[in-house]
Amino acid sequence: MVIFENIQQAFPAAEEIVVCRDGKRSGYQRGGKEYEEIMAVWQATLTGSRQMPAFGVSIHDLTVKEMTKGVWIEFIYNQRCESWEMDFDRLAVNVSASFTGFNVIRHVDGQYLGRCYYLDLVGRNMSEIYDCLKTL
Repeated sequence: MVIFENIQQAFPAAEEIVVCRDGKRSGYQRGGKEYEEIMAVWQATLTGSRQMPAFGVSIHDLTVKEMTKGVWIEFIYNQRCESWEMDFDRLAVNVSASFTGFNVIRHVDGQYLGRCYYLDLVGRNMSEIYDCLKTL
């Protein structure tokens, strides 16, 4: 198991990024041009962000249903990881241009279930990553 001090450190360790646009999934492997482009914009979006306790929890069936609407990004890992004493093998985020903070939903043992992480973008929004993911 890989342990990250904070969730921001976990994103660049993903082996694959999957972008979901209105239910259509596109995967990008580490080392590929699109992966690197997405990761660069994602990391820029997170600059100065703060991890905070999340109020929300994920219910698998509802999360999977929501992932068929709008823009989502999934970070997929080749092994179990942990941050803040919560484990995961995937992370999912709903991406909306106007969001100034967002839940990071954990996937473990085949389900998006349980407590989430929350990232506050501290006065910034997700417009750049949203535009990047919409134009791939």
